[in-house]
Amino acid sequence: TLFILIALITLYISKIFTFNNMWVQLISNTVISLVVPNIILFIMFRKTDNFKYFLGIIKRIISKFIKVKAKN
Repeated sequence: TLFILIALITLYISKIFTFNNMWVQLISNTVISLVVPNIILFIMFRKTDNFKYFLGIIKRIISKFIKVKAKN
């Protein structure tokens, strides 16, 4: 049910932004479809242990990448 709710919110927001140009509409819908669900999921799950664990893994990967990049 959560994903249905997110899909409906995303659909509603994409209906607010309408453009006459088909390509601009496509780009707008794509950006909305990528950004809105991720923001909603981030807000809902940011304090869970699983999210904190996953964020820690990502931070370690990024820090290793930055260290390797700095050596070159």
